[in-house]
Amino acid sequence: MSEKETHLFINDNLDAAIFFGSKDENFKHLLKLTPAEISARGGEIFIRGKGTDVDEAEALINQVLDIVKSEKQLNPSDINYAQSLVKKGVTIKHKDVVSGTILTTSRGKAIKAKTLGQKKYVQAMEDNDIVFAIGPAGTGKTYLAVVMAVRA
Repeated sequence: MSEKETHLFINDNLDAAIFFGSKDENFKHLLKLTPAEISARGGEIFIRGKGTDVDEAEALINQVLDIVKSEKQLNPSDINYAQSLVKKGVTIKHKDVVSGTILTTSRGKAIKAKTLGQKKYVQAMEDNDIVFAIGPAGTGKTYLAVVMAVRA
């Protein structure tokens, strides 16, 4: 396999701080998820390794940076979600997933879909009279159903 090398820039210092996390915890978590060799200096990220590994790592980092730019926060579960999207070959922008407020609470908090699956679920509830949803606990099925009922 041929070696490949690329680098990415994070221009905004706040985005860089969020991306790397406190004591580099986000960056360390990201390193565990890819076989490519990743290093950083300042706002520049260097990726080196096999061609496919580098491409996958670059896609993962771009997906994570997209989350950082749209949410202004990041945690390990966001990084895991980004990796699952990259593994599936999904190339959707995070801001497209979280765009569109479903409901605004009385305190002014906007309730939005947080994942692609939630976005599809909300869309199905808008398009159909009856929707059956199955899936793991804690993924927002009941919460979003109640939000949609309150909105109606």
